Amino acid sequence: MKLKFYPIAFVLSLTACTEEINKEVEVIKEVEVVKEVEVVKEVEVIKEVEVIKEVEVIKEIEKKAEGGLFLTFDDGYCLDGWLNSEYIFSEYNAKATFFMSRYEKELSSKLISLQNAGHEIGHHTHWHANANTWIEKDGLDHWYKNEVYDTLISMRESGLDVQSFAFPFGVYNQKMLEILRSEFKSARGFSTPHSKDLRNGFLNDGFFYNSVSMDTAYLDDRVFLAMDHAKNEGKNLVLVAHCIVEDWTDRWQITHESLRSILKYANKIGLKTKTMNEIE
Repeated sequence: MKLKFYPIAFVLSLTACTEEINKEVEVIKEVEVVKEVEVVKEVEVIKEVEVIKEVEVIKEIEKKAEGGLFLTFDDGYCLDGWLNSEYIFSEYNAKATFFMSRYEKELSSKLISLQNAGHEIGHHTHWHANANTWIEKDGLDHWYKNEVYDTLISMRESGLDVQSFAFPFGVYNQKMLEILRSEFKSARGFSTPHSKDLRNGFLNDGFFYNSVSMDTAYLDDRVFLAMDHAKNEGKNLVLVAHCIVEDWTDRWQITHESLRSILKYANKIGLKTKTMNEIE
């Protein structure tokens, strides 16, 4: 077997070439390592962004699930009592919605004073008639124009920001709700005060909201338990009373003492009072 000999210059050249290749390989490896590190960093950044987004979503959910206490009061003949009791709401930094019936323009200044104090003025029809009886006799359109729309326009022209409606006696049906949607943000019903199920005060479909009584004759511990539920579960609880009085003489009244007990407890548990036009 013949041995092959290469010139030393060729050998040195080959060795140098090999070293260059090795250096290039090392450089490539270093570049790949850098790229891997950069990819890892990008992945970490993406993960951090996703975590931030998740936290923001959770905060938004918590914000939306705040819940609230919606104190509502019905009937125009109670107006003077509402005005004389406004200082109680101010003491507790509380707001309410007052649903006016039998509205006349000469009453607008009194109602505007309540509105300027942070309360909402709602519409409770003009004559406070039973809607079903009216509609059976004269029809839905007649009821809407004469019991609702004409008075609503008059109230708004007087400077009242009327966005909410309440049915007298809690009497309503789907046709009434549909015709009201064009002018109102919400419509409120009223469960019989004899109802033992205060879950009715949480029932709503985003437009129609049911309510339960807080008049003194029907106020008991279940109302405060319902307030606890509203706070803990982020629910909206709608309560209704009528005249606000110093001393109770009629079942459609809430005394100053009863009203204070509700407002005091709401403050204690951190349950905010809101007007119906703030409902979500």
